[in-house]
This record gives sequence, structure tokens and C-alpha cells, in this order.
Amino acid sequence: MARRGEAWIRRQRERYRPDARPLGEEEDALLAPHFAGATRGSVRIARVAGIENPPFYREIGKVLLDFTGMSGITFVDTVVVHAGRMPDPPPAAFLFHELVHVVQYEVLGVAEFTRRYVAGWAEGGFSYHAIPLERQAFRLQAGFESGRLDRSVDELVAEELRSGAGA
Repeated sequence: MARRGEAWIRRQRERYRPDARPLGEEEDALLAPHFAGATRGSVRIARVAGIENPPFYREIGKVLLDFTGMSGITFVDTVVVHAGRMPDPPPAAFLFHELVHVVQYEVLGVAEFTRRYVAGWAEGGFSYHAIPLERQAFRLQAGFESGRLDRSVDELVAEELRSGAGA
């Protein structure tokens, strides 16, 4: 399943990235204290009418994790935003959360990110909120929203994922 998910992620990135935009000046300024310039510079944002589920769901005859209800999703370094569920520009907290995923992809690579995401979902009782990569992103997002982050997210994520704390 993880291999199929990885292929889908790569295809979605290639599909949406060409028409996606970089962070705006205000977005970049809000995120600059927390993310490296290379991370912020790599990100692109695409607005879409809806987020689709992977086509292999039809082949297996069931919806696993339903992406169609999400406000956004990150494919490597491309944030895809559901236009009907998210204002333009998206809120800083949303972008922050998605940039945590960009860093996770940078640290782990697409294959390992996908493997950990799927395994975390299954091991967490098939709950989105039990996925360790999501828990890490939500925890760091809460720190951003409360003004309690005092270190680079790039460093924190790398340190936690390599030590197993964010796994």
C-alpha cells in the first residue's frame, strides 16, 4: 500500500506544481522565523476545486483514508488547498502545519514519509489524528499559534524524526 501511495504522491506533485504559486511576501514573513529559507523557497501552493482520493482505492474497492474531506494536503513541497474550504490566502497556521510536512518529506524522503504515514495510520487504529507525523505537525502548529516556538522547525523535526520521537 505504501508503494502505491508513494507513486500517487509523486504524480499529484507533478500534476499540481506547474500552476502553483510560491509563498506570498506576507506568508513568507510570518513563516520566516520558523523555517529555513530553502524550505520556504521550495514550497508552492495550488488551489483546487477538490482533493481526490488515490485511484487505487477503486481497485481495492474501499476508501482507506478519505482525502476528499480535507482542506489541504501536501505532496512533497507542493501544498494543495481545497478552494471551497480554505480562504485565499490560507491562514498562517494552516500553512505552518503544511510546511511541517514539507520538512518531514525533506528529512525522510517520499518513500519513508509514505511508509511512516500509512503505518502510523494503521497502528493508530485507522485514525487520522493518531498518525505520528500528523501529531507532530499539530503539536508544532499549536506552538506556533501560542508563540512558544523558540527553535527552527527544520531542526526540531529533523531531530525528532531521527531520534524516533516524531515517528
